[in-house]
Amino acid sequence: MKERRLVILGAMLFSACSLVFYILPAYLAFVSARLHLTPAEFGTLASVEHMALAMTSLLSPLWVDRFARKPWLLVAALLVCVVGNIAAAFSGSFAALLTIRTLVGFFGEGIVCVICFVVLGATLNVDRSFSIALASVVAIGALIVSSASTLSAALPTFGPLAAVIAVALLALPFAPWLTAVNPSAATENIQTDAAESASIEDGVIVALLAQCVWSAGPGAFWAFAERIATAQGVSTGRIEVALSIGLVGSLVGALVPAWQGRRWGQIVPLGAGTFAIALAGGAYYLLSDNSLALPISIAAFYALWNYCSVYQMSFVTGLDQRGRFTAVIPSMQVFGFALGPFCTGFLVEWIGIPGAPLALLLFTAAGMALYLIALARHRSARARVEWSVA
Repeated sequence: MKERRLVILGAMLFSACSLVFYILPAYLAFVSARLHLTPAEFGTLASVEHMALAMTSLLSPLWVDRFARKPWLLVAALLVCVVGNIAAAFSGSFAALLTIRTLVGFFGEGIVCVICFVVLGATLNVDRSFSIALASVVAIGALIVSSASTLSAALPTFGPLAAVIAVALLALPFAPWLTAVNPSAATENIQTDAAESASIEDGVIVALLAQCVWSAGPGAFWAFAERIATAQGVSTGRIEVALSIGLVGSLVGALVPAWQGRRWGQIVPLGAGTFAIALAGGAYYLLSDNSLALPISIAAFYALWNYCSVYQMSFVTGLDQRGRFTAVIPSMQVFGFALGPFCTGFLVEWIGIPGAPLALLLFTAAGMALYLIALARHRSARARVEWSVA
């Protein structure tokens, strides 16, 4: 019963803190039509909430041990999400909206996200828990995106934000379940001195760096996905249909790890997924003028992105036995998503649009190499600890 509660709570919090990013295109279109945003304002609004959440995640090691398991903090953060999104719905200027979204990202979604990762990291089957949480928000996001016009017509003030508010409200009654997280679960069998602990944490830090570098690949490719297809002469309508089909692939990719578990560990599925996502990106570039290959390749890209994300998150969580760095995972993902398009823009200027699938290959391969280094460092440190204890 305790395990089930943690999984349900983790999935609900994952949706509450990240749903706005999964419906971002629909939400930005809604806001842009209302406030007549310029391209620069459009881009700023798209990134500011990501960065605010990332900063909360990055600062979480300073407070996560003392406060992450306090139900009152979770309730306060969820209320910030609710009140902040209501305020955003009534904001009448870009400056006001930008301020509100920054505050919601930092004090609302950011804190909820940190607590969410603590909850999911405390479950017995971390791979399955992250898989369920990711599949839940993908499914909800797909439903909202597909009904965005209906929501906007029925609730012209709130539009897609109505669903984000509803999810945060639904999570509120479950805040007391946070007490089911055992603060000693991650450390009950670890008796190491400060030097040994620091040695073990070296592997965790390298794994977090790996996540940042790896995430830059899909982030870069996704940013240029439409331009890749356009460069091959594909019509806008066909691109939109292909991207919609891709949502189905993302749901499949999120659910497969829940079934697969750790039959082949974490590194083997992550390595296989890394190789396959590079192939999917290459196929999308080379075969995008094929009406059948276009949706299949983008669906495969989506599926493999989520598939690898589950094993990345659970891999870092597994290395971080003291739970000090798990909550930093979202910030590494966000920084990777920002790093990828930035670097790839220069690469595309240099060699043309093939630079986008090439960036996907280079970033994911480099990230995978860093994961292997992290695993080697962690095993070496653990072996030294066990030898010294013996």
